[in-house]
Amino acid sequence: MKKRITLLITGSIAVVKIEQLCDLLIQTGKYELQAVVSEHAQQLFEWQKLETILGKHHVYIDFFDESTGVTHIDLAQHTDAVIVLPASYSIVGKMANGIADDLVSTVLAAVKQPVLFVPAMNTHMYENPIFQTNKARLESYGHIFMTPAVGMLKCGVEGIGRLPELTRIVERIDIFLDERPLSRKKVLITAGPTRVYIDPIRYITNTASGKLGYELAKKAQQLGAEVTLVLGPSILPDLPGVKIVRVETPDQMYTACDTVFAYSDIVIMNAAVSDYKPTTTADKKIKKSGDTLTLTLERSIDILATLGKKKVDQVLIGFAAESENHIEYARGKLIRKNADIIVANDLSNFNTDEHEAIIITHDTERPLPKVPKEKFAHILWDALLTIVD
Repeated sequence: MKKRITLLITGSIAVVKIEQLCDLLIQTGKYELQAVVSEHAQQLFEWQKLETILGKHHVYIDFFDESTGVTHIDLAQHTDAVIVLPASYSIVGKMANGIADDLVSTVLAAVKQPVLFVPAMNTHMYENPIFQTNKARLESYGHIFMTPAVGMLKCGVEGIGRLPELTRIVERIDIFLDERPLSRKKVLITAGPTRVYIDPIRYITNTASGKLGYELAKKAQQLGAEVTLVLGPSILPDLPGVKIVRVETPDQMYTACDTVFAYSDIVIMNAAVSDYKPTTTADKKIKKSGDTLTLTLERSIDILATLGKKKVDQVLIGFAAESENHIEYARGKLIRKNADIIVANDLSNFNTDEHEAIIITHDTERPLPKVPKEKFAHILWDALLTIVD
C-alpha cells in the first residue's frame, strides 16, 4: 500500500523545483502525494501545474475551504508523513513560536507525529541566531531538519542554504518514512567508562555514565539493527534485543570490539576509554607507607585509532570530549584516527541526563541541541542516517 505524504510548500525561491521533486516521488511507486501551497509560494511558481501532477483534489491553496470537512485537521491526521519543503525562515519561526494563521501553519499546529523540514534560504537567514534557536526548539520536540546544501544561491551569495539535490531529498524521505531504516545492518556501540587497576581493589576511572551509548543502542535496535553494546562498568540494566558485553578495562573493551568489528556496518565509539594506565599493577593491596605515592603511567590502547587502521568499509564514528576548542580538536581526531564522523561534546555532558554536541565530518559541522539523552539519541541517529549510506 502506498504511503500518503502531505507536502507543505512555503515561500522559498527553491519552490520552482517542487514539480520535478513530485515527479521523482511518484516515480518511486511508493507514495501518494497531497500538497498545501502557501500564499507566498503561489507567487513564486505556477502552482496550478501541481493539479495536473497530483490531481486537482490533492492540491490545497492558502485559504480555508472547509466545504469537505475541517481541512487542516484532515491534512494533518490522514497522512503518513508531513514534510515542509522548501521550508522558509518564516514557517520555521511560526511553528517554533506557536503561530497558526494560515492553512500551512494550522496543519502544522495539528500534527502529532514528527515533521521533516527541508530548509532553503539565504545563507545569512539560515545562520541567523533567531532561526537557529527556532530550529533547535523544534528539534527538541522531535522534529527533523535536513541540512541544506552549500553553493551559489539565487541571491548571489555563496554558502549554506541551497535546497539539497532532489535525489538526496527522495532518499531522505525514504529514510524518514521507513520505521526500520537500519534493517540488515550490524551496529557496534561502546559506552561508559573503563577502569585501569593500580592494585586488586584500586583503579583509575572517569565519570562517564554510559547513558548516551545505552540510548543509542536502544534506538538502533528499534530502527532494525542487530546491535552489540560493549559497556564499561555500569549499573544500567540489560536491553531486550541488544547483545551487551560488559567489560572493565580498555584491553577488554578492545578485545570485545575487535571480535565483531569486521562484521559491523556502523561502529560508534562513545565510551570514555582511559588514555593511560599504570605500567604495573600490584598483585596485592598497596600498603600505606609514606606521605606520597608515585604512579608511573603509560598509554592505554587507542581503540578508535586501532579500529581506524583496520577499517575497510565500516562507518566509524568517534566521540571527542573536550574542555575547549571543540571543533579544532575534533577535526584533528577525525584525520588522525581515520574516522568518518566525530561527535564533539563538552565535558559538562558527563554523568548528566542531558546532552548536546556538534557532528563533525570532513566537510560539514552540525550542532545538535541540548536535550535529554534519550531524545538526543533519536536526534543523533536521525542526523547520522542523513550521512551514513
